[in-house]
Amino acid sequence: MLTRGILLIATTMTAACVKSPEQKAKQTAETIRSWHATVAAIDSARARKTVPEHFAREVRRAADQEIQKATAQAK
Repeated sequence: MLTRGILLIATTMTAACVKSPEQKAKQTAETIRSWHATVAAIDSARARKTVPEHFAREVRRAADQEIQKATAQAK
């Protein structure tokens, strides 16, 4: 009985993790939009001199990496 329950839970969790191509594309687009918004916000803060330049540079670098990663995972 316990084995059936564990199998049911494992199957349900596996099915919940599988995403359709449309879901992957939607998630990728949302990730990219979010990073672009983050970069826009940090650029605005940098222009007002409310964040250090090195911090803005690091955020832009992280955004580039995450956008590349999201795009690769969507394929």
